[in-house]
Amino acid sequence: MLSDSQIKKALYLHVGVIVAFVVGRLWGGDLFHNSWSFIHWQHQPVWYSILWLGLLVALTPVLAMYLDRIARLLTTRLAIVIAAAVLLLLLILFQFDSIVYGGGNLRVAQISQAPKIILRWFEYGIVMLVSWVYYAFSFFDWHDVAATSGNIAGTYAWKTFAFICSLASLVGSIKLARELTGDSARRFLMFVILFFGPQSLLYFGFVGVEPVVVAITIWFSLLVVRLNREFSTNRLLALWLVVMAGGFLHFWLFYLIPATVFVALRQTFRQGYKRAHLPLAAGLLTYVVLLVLVYLRGLHDLEFSGHLLFLSGKSPFGDYALFSARHIGDILQVFFLAFPALVVVKYLFFGKLRTLPTDDNIVTAGLMVLAGNTVLVILNPVHGIILDLPRLVAYLTPLAFLLALLTRDVKTDNPNGRRLLAFLAATSLLVPLSYLPVYLKINHADTYAAEYFDKHEFYYRDGCLAFRDAYFYKHVASGRDDELPLDLEQIKYGDFDSADPTKSDLEKANAWEWKLPTKAPDYLNFRGADDLISAGRLQEALELLNHMKAQNPYRSDVRTLLSSLLIRMERFDMARIAIDSALMLDPYRKENLRNDYICYRDTRDYYRAIKAANRAAEYFPGDDLITSDIMIIHHRSGNRQAAESMARSLLEADSSLPYPYLILGFTAEARGSDELAIMRYEKFVSLAPEYAETPQIRKRLNDLVLKRMEK
Repeated sequence: MLSDSQIKKALYLHVGVIVAFVVGRLWGGDLFHNSWSFIHWQHQPVWYSILWLGLLVALTPVLAMYLDRIARLLTTRLAIVIAAAVLLLLLILFQFDSIVYGGGNLRVAQISQAPKIILRWFEYGIVMLVSWVYYAFSFFDWHDVAATSGNIAGTYAWKTFAFICSLASLVGSIKLARELTGDSARRFLMFVILFFGPQSLLYFGFVGVEPVVVAITIWFSLLVVRLNREFSTNRLLALWLVVMAGGFLHFWLFYLIPATVFVALRQTFRQGYKRAHLPLAAGLLTYVVLLVLVYLRGLHDLEFSGHLLFLSGKSPFGDYALFSARHIGDILQVFFLAFPALVVVKYLFFGKLRTLPTDDNIVTAGLMVLAGNTVLVILNPVHGIILDLPRLVAYLTPLAFLLALLTRDVKTDNPNGRRLLAFLAATSLLVPLSYLPVYLKINHADTYAAEYFDKHEFYYRDGCLAFRDAYFYKHVASGRDDELPLDLEQIKYGDFDSADPTKSDLEKANAWEWKLPTKAPDYLNFRGADDLISAGRLQEALELLNHMKAQNPYRSDVRTLLSSLLIRMERFDMARIAIDSALMLDPYRKENLRNDYICYRDTRDYYRAIKAANRAAEYFPGDDLITSDIMIIHHRSGNRQAAESMARSLLEADSSLPYPYLILGFTAEARGSDELAIMRYEKFVSLAPEYAETPQIRKRLNDLVLKRMEK
C-alpha cells in the first residue's frame, strides 16, 4: 500500500495537471503555432464548457463523500443492467454526426462503392465482418435515390460494428473491475477508469477498424488477470486465441504478443522468484523483434509503409518524421489531451519498481503500455493528426488498465486516498467529454478542422473530401434525398462559408468541394496535368506529373495518371515502373489494373495481358469496360473467334456498347463482308465520336465506302 505522503503527492500532481489542462483550453491557440489540441473550446458552445467545468468541480467531492452509497446503488445486478442499458442508449443517441474522422468516408466507399470488397491483409477480418453486415443492410431500400442507398448501408454497417465493440468493451470492463477487487466502492471507481478515458472517442459509432482494438485489449486484460490469479492450460490457450483472433481482425493487435509471451513464460517459471526476470526479458525481446519485423515489412510493402513513420519525412511532409519536432509535439498533445493522468501513472508505476517482479499484472500491463504507445508513435496520421486522433487513442487503452491496477495500492479508508481515487475517476469520465462535441457534431468539427488546415494546408485535400462526403451522407441519411437534383450538374456551387448554420448539408458539401481548387495546393496541378493531356501537350503533362510524383511519392492517383500518359507516349519501360508503383500503393484500383494489362497488350505480351485482365475482372466482375478490353486483347492476339463470341455476348447484354461493334466490324472486313463491316463501323463511330480510335475508323470506313463505289 502507498503511504499517506505518496498518496497526497499523487493527488497534488494530478490536480496540477488538470489545472494546466483547463488553463490550456482557456488560452487556446495563443500558446504556440501547432496547438491543435488546445483549441476545442473555441469551436464548441460556451455553455457546454461552463457546464463541464461545473461538473468537474462538483463530481469529485460527490464521489469522495458518497462513494459507498453510489457504489452500493450501482453494483447490484439490476442496477448494472439498467445502467448498461442507459449507457448504451446514450452511445446510440450521441453517435458520430459525421464520418470525417479517421478516413471514415473512405471506409464507407471501401464497402459500398466497389463491385467486389477488397480484404487487405492488415485488416482482413474486420472488413470481412463489416462486409457481411453491409450485405445484410443492403437488402433495405433506405431512401429514394438508389445510388446513395449503398453508402447509407455501408455507414450503418461500420457503425453497427462499432456499437458491438462498445458493448463488448462495456461487458469486459464490468467483469475486469469485478476481477480486480471485491470491494464495491473500489470496483465502481475501477470500472469508470477502465471503460472511460482515452478510448472514449471510439464508443460513438466510429467508422473505422479501431473500435475492435479497445474491445480486444479489455478482454485480453481480463484473461491476463484471471490467468495470473490461477494458472490453467485452458486459460493460457484462450489468451493466445484472443491474440491470434485479434491479429486476424486487425494487424496492429499483435502489439499484445510481448505481454502474452511474458505471461506464458512467467507461469512456466512461477515457482522461482529470481527467474521472473527471464520472462520479462523474453517479452522485451519479442517487442524489439516485432518492431523490426514491422519496419522490414514496411520497406517491402509500399501500401503498408504509407501508414508508418520513418526517421526521415516522406514528401510532401518532409518535416514530419519519427523524431521530428512536429511529430513529437503531436504525440505529447495526444497524451495531454486524451490521458492527462499519465503523469500520475508514471509516478505510481516507477514508485513500484522495487516490487515489480512480484506483481505479474503490473508487469504485463507495462508491456502492453510500451507496445501500445509504440504503435501510437510509429503510426503515420495520414489524414492529419486532428482527423486521425480517434484512430490513435485506441492504443492508449492499456494505460487505463495500468491505472486501474495501480489504484489498488491506494487506501480507501484514507481521506486523501478517497479524494485521489474520486478525482481519477471523475477526470477519466470528464476529460474526454471536454472535447467530445468537436468529434460528435460536424458543425463544430467544420470550423475546428478548417483552422488546422489553414496552418497545414497539405492536409486540405483529404479534409475537403472527407467533409464533402460527410455532409452529403448526412443529407441523404436525414431523408431529404428527394431534394437532390436528377442531374448532379444542376447543383449550383457558391462561394460561401461551409460552417454557416443557415446553409443546408448539401450546400455545405458543395462548399467543401469547392475549397479543393482554392485551398488544396496540389489539386490545380493535378487537374492541370489532366487538361494538358486532353489538349495533346503530353511532354508538359509528363514534366508536371513527374514533379508532383517527386513531391508526394505516396499519392497513387498521380502515378495512375502518369502510367496512362506514358502508355499513350509509348514509353513502355517507364510506364511499367509507374504501373508497378501505382499497384503497390493502390493494388485494387481499377485504373491501375487496366493500365497493367493495357501496357502488356500494347507491347504484344498477350499472355500476361490476358492474365492481368482476368485478375481485374475478378475484382470488378461484370464491368463492361474490362470485358471489352479482354475482347480486344483476344482480337489482337489472333484469337478472333473468342473475340467475336465475347462481342456478341456483350451486345446481347447492352447494345449501346461501342467496342463490340468495332470488333465485329474487323471480323466482317476480314471475311470480305464489306457491307456488314461498314454498318458496324458506322455504329461504332456514332456511339464513340470522341474515342481515340475513332479517327482511324473513320478513315477505314471511308476507304471501304470508296472501295464499294469503285465496284
